Amino acid sequence: MAYTLGNGTTTVQLNAIGDATYGSPQIQNMKRTTETQAWEILIPTSGPETVVIIDLLGTKRNIIISGIITGTVTQLDTFINNLEGFMNSQQYILTASGLTFTADRPASTSITVIMRSFDWEYDAGMVNKIGWGMSLTQGNS
Repeated sequence: MAYTLGNGTTTVQLNAIGDATYGSPQIQNMKRTTETQAWEILIPTSGPETVVIIDLLGTKRNIIISGIITGTVTQLDTFINNLEGFMNSQQYILTASGLTFTADRPASTSITVIMRSFDWEYDAGMVNKIGWGMSLTQGNS
């Protein structure tokens, strides 16, 4: 399975475990959550069957991805710099609307997202491997 995240100038390929080669990032976990932004109005001294729910704000989708990448120090630095570059206002370079995230599941989906966070870490003694994670929200800026 292949996934990509890009802004029209820079594209980062993210691979499923087993599909990645040395120097390319592997997704170990992806969680997609779609939720409503409903308001709940509780009625004092009554049970849950009397709660009034109003959906005025629609729904949103969050995608949380985590994985690993093994490679040379240069390959790891390039990966980190590309994703941190997205966070440093490069999400909007060509389209002024966000990044394009393409996934094989569900059924070749290509959506516009905003990267909300990116983190990475490495363990001492493992200079050729880092763990990474990111949080994306579907939508246009």
